[in-house]
Amino acid sequence: MISYNSIKEICDKASEQGLKISELCLRDQARQMEQSEDEIYATMEKNFDVMVEAVSKGNDPELRSTSGLTGGEGYKMLRYAQESDGGLSGMFLSKAIGRAMCVCRTATQPWGRLWRRRRQGPAASCPAVWYRCMRIGTWTKKTL
Repeated sequence: MISYNSIKEICDKASEQGLKISELCLRDQARQMEQSEDEIYATMEKNFDVMVEAVSKGNDPELRSTSGLTGGEGYKMLRYAQESDGGLSGMFLSKAIGRAMCVCRTATQPWGRLWRRRRQGPAASCPAVWYRCMRIGTWTKKTL
């Protein structure tokens, strides 16, 4: 098992073995969980697909809370980003914020397959940024 006490330690270990940090961590996790790297990656890919689904479903302007008082915020933010050419924050950040809002709205639907209770804030930000990076071609699904 890799000691995760510092980033430097992980970087040094990856350099020693001639691996990317992600490859080293995947290998270590496979050992810890007594599964193959392919099995670990397949689980990660499934979870990522759920996150992407949450972004897509949350972009529905008709999606509302049970009470009907909230909903559509992600759609509105994405529309604002498009209509204002990124607004004050620029296109990348405005769209990432909009997608994070989409994920927050759908946290109890597709995300329920990953977690039992609703997660918002930072948990919504990561898939929103990853989704944006994948959409603009910065990274592939595998790289993410």
